[in-house]
Amino acid sequence: MNHRPGRVRQLRRQLAFAFAALLIAFAATAAATFAWYIYNTSAHTTKVKLAAGTSINLQISNQRDGKYESAATLNPDGGAGQSFVGILTPVSTNDVRAGFQKAVGFESTGTGTGLGGLWASAFGLSQPEERDYYKTSLYLRTNAPAVDVYLADIDYGAPDGSGGVTKTEQDRLMSTAMRIGFAVYAPGSDSEVTAQYIYALNEEDHIAAPNNNTAPGQSFGQTGSFAMDPARLGQVVPFTPYNKTNFCSYDKATGAVETAAQSVRLCPLSGSGTEYGAATRVDVYLWLEGCDPDCTNELCGMTLSNLSILFAGVSPEEAAA
Repeated sequence: MNHRPGRVRQLRRQLAFAFAALLIAFAATAAATFAWYIYNTSAHTTKVKLAAGTSINLQISNQRDGKYESAATLNPDGGAGQSFVGILTPVSTNDVRAGFQKAVGFESTGTGTGLGGLWASAFGLSQPEERDYYKTSLYLRTNAPAVDVYLADIDYGAPDGSGGVTKTEQDRLMSTAMRIGFAVYAPGSDSEVTAQYIYALNEEDHIAAPNNNTAPGQSFGQTGSFAMDPARLGQVVPFTPYNKTNFCSYDKATGAVETAAQSVRLCPLSGSGTEYGAATRVDVYLWLEGCDPDCTNELCGMTLSNLSILFAGVSPEEAAA
């Protein structure tokens, strides 16, 4: 006559199923990791090498008081023979010195266990210990009376054995969503930043029909170049990074450097003519730009196999000629 025990068991089963469904929904949401164009990525970059090559005596080191040569392998901790192994979580900034924003909350168009579309709805600043992006420092110096330093190349892909690189489809796709930033300090200083520059690695290749998760009605990153202002959480602002048209031209065979009207000088260096002047520190940042339309689910698990940066120096007189 008393059916309450059976009813209680039935309610408990229903509650357990409901709780399990809630966990499944939460897990599905959590799987869409912190990005507004990426659901999940374990992409990382390795073997970041930087070289200084020029007809003028320009040297590079990974420590201010370290060994200066024509090339260096630079790492987050300044050590040798290591590489960045952190997860590149999509972040965004128009000011590398002010920090990076990343998505920390999401909204869905679905209900219940059917999440439907999922997009970023809340943003916070990336913390240094989270290693969402690559950062290292390099030091440049010269003994020439005056040298202007330009970027001559930012290359990616695996070495092919002949001095060049082989770019795989994975390299190309990964590079289209990546940015590299430079914060330049006053000569001899580790605290006074005088300029910063943000470059796009690859604006030539693009992901066809990208799988992104922009909110309904939002198209930022699709019809222009955008980034997030770290001083205003959640604010997307127009921002156009530099690209290879802003490089100088460097002939590796002869060491000749030529600049054009659109070439962007990174920094000036100087020495006494015989003695080297104070080294200039340059912080290097590498990240997946979350506001880039190519920062999509297609990048999941991809790795950029190599990255090299070539600096070239030229006298101010030659640069102006």
